[in-house]
Amino acid sequence: MAYNISVKFPNKYDRWRWVQRGIELLRDDGLRYNPREALMYRELAWFFQHKMGQNLDDAHMTYKEEWATQMNAVLGSGRPDFAQLINPSTDEARRRVDELVHHYKMDPRIMKSVDDLYGPLEWRLPEAHAIYWAHVGLIESKKKDLITLRRVVYQSMQMSVIRGRIISLKPLHLGPDLSKADQANSAYELMIKDDTEMGDAIKRAHRNFLKELVYVCYSHNKIPEAARWFKYVRELYPDSIPPGQNLDEFALQRVIGTIKELGHDKTESFITGLVRNYYINLVLDDDDRALGYELFARKLWGLYADSIKGQEQRLSLTPLDKIKQTVRDELLDPKGGLPPDAIAHLRTKLNLPAPAPVSAEANAKR
Repeated sequence: MAYNISVKFPNKYDRWRWVQRGIELLRDDGLRYNPREALMYRELAWFFQHKMGQNLDDAHMTYKEEWATQMNAVLGSGRPDFAQLINPSTDEARRRVDELVHHYKMDPRIMKSVDDLYGPLEWRLPEAHAIYWAHVGLIESKKKDLITLRRVVYQSMQMSVIRGRIISLKPLHLGPDLSKADQANSAYELMIKDDTEMGDAIKRAHRNFLKELVYVCYSHNKIPEAARWFKYVRELYPDSIPPGQNLDEFALQRVIGTIKELGHDKTESFITGLVRNYYINLVLDDDDRALGYELFARKLWGLYADSIKGQEQRLSLTPLDKIKQTVRDELLDPKGGLPPDAIAHLRTKLNLPAPAPVSAEANAKR
């Protein structure tokens, strides 16, 4: 239903109805008849983690937005008031608890224990619910091989870091939540400790997560955090980072490969794209990410300049300030740039004065 039937429908809201029916079938009926079956919990958690959480379905943003809207109505925000959910004292709180327990089949006490162990989680996003159902499965199932449920937990924790922050609800706009990095790391370590048979596989996933975390921190201008995780992964998994490679080189290589592979034209083109993303993210009020793009552009420009010592006359790039000015002027051009409201917002973010009014004579010449 959630997979094979939903994709037959071109309308994204028709697809969403079938995804919901699939979840309800597993959650409301499957678990009622198979409360100790690990596979049932894994499949339910997988619907949240993969069908709703990943981007393999054309309608995935609709699923995320609709689910976030439903959870916002039930929980009030991404940070539930667990005291009121566990011991409701108002009619409104009792209504929320009734819907949570009887419609969504979730126990507020278990939610709190999951949040205490792995959180604070953003309960309006599917990853929190994937973790919840995997956690319940780990408690209820009597099977020894529980790696599939553990994998759901640490993979969903990873995504909670990479894009676990709701910037806006409608339209849904997501960003990284680097405040969850330590909890995600702890989840990996807990899963490695608990699963002695598959520990090596989880360690490989852990190493890859840490390398991705270094890059995400760096790309969002969180340099001290990037340096901390860079040091941590290098010490814990010494073969994961080439000897002698520093943080700047590691982060830039994650994006572009090596400077020699890019060459002059591709390097300048890439820097121009980074600068453009800097301005676009300022418009979106994602300032950390904007500064990360600006940092990448500056570092890449500097590394390239160092790589052509003695050949500057032939291979030098356009000065970075000139590239930034050119891109900025293109975006602020009222004829071919950003929409008017975005232009006004970017001017405000950059502390630029309002453009000079166009005279009637100039308008007539147009």
